[in-house]
Amino acid sequence: MHRMSFGFALAAALMLAGSAAAQKSNAMKATAPEKMTPPGASEAMRDCDKLAIARQVKMEDRARFVQDCVAKKMGRK
Repeated sequence: MHRMSFGFALAAALMLAGSAAAQKSNAMKATAPEKMTPPGASEAMRDCDKLAIARQVKMEDRARFVQDCVAKKMGRK
């Protein structure tokens, strides 16, 4: 009888720990642009990166292009 209640308590603890871990992993899905930029700039950065790809900007020039593009977009808002 004692083993059964211990097993039940162990199973309940594992279920609670598993659900807490699942909730924590969902909350930690921030991407690098969201961590490193001011609020609202991450969306502008993604848009500017897509624009750089569409315009076929060379990789060595892309960072500067994206930086300038984000600055222009954030200046408008």
